[in-house]
Amino acid sequence: MTRTLVAYGSKHGSTNEVATAVAASLRAAGHDIDLLSAEAAAVAGPAGYECAVIGGSLYMGRWHADVCRLVRRHHDALARMPLAVFALGPRTLEAEDVADSRKQLDSVLKRLKIEPQLVTIFGGAVDPAKFHFPLSRMPHSDVRDWQAIDAWSAEVGAMISERTTKLIQV
Repeated sequence: MTRTLVAYGSKHGSTNEVATAVAASLRAAGHDIDLLSAEAAAVAGPAGYECAVIGGSLYMGRWHADVCRLVRRHHDALARMPLAVFALGPRTLEAEDVADSRKQLDSVLKRLKIEPQLVTIFGGAVDPAKFHFPLSRMPHSDVRDWQAIDAWSAEVGAMISERTTKLIQV
């Protein structure tokens, strides 16, 4: 069985919730999954894993710092394995907002010199109670599409299964 790392960087918890849902979906499909914060994953490293899923929030064109640190610290190992990446960013699911967040993530991935097999953007969540002023004045929103998250998790599962098939054939 292919061992897969699911690592996430989450500032206020919504990315953690998405990563947990992705990991649960993959486990339900029979995959061997370890869910770690990006900070813990950066320390432990991806040794012993055959695939990785990395997710982080996007804030003003920047991907979560712990996620970037993980990718920089373990770039070579991550570049050699099947890799899926997601980011939470837009406050709406309007095509323009999603495209803008995707452009921001693509720019970050280019700077990090990493080319994942799967990349997606999910809508974000804002709970003003978790922010300091003036962001605490923002309206509450949660545009995470859990059906889209489940569908993408199935794509990731197919990527992992393909990797498992290749390992068995070798």
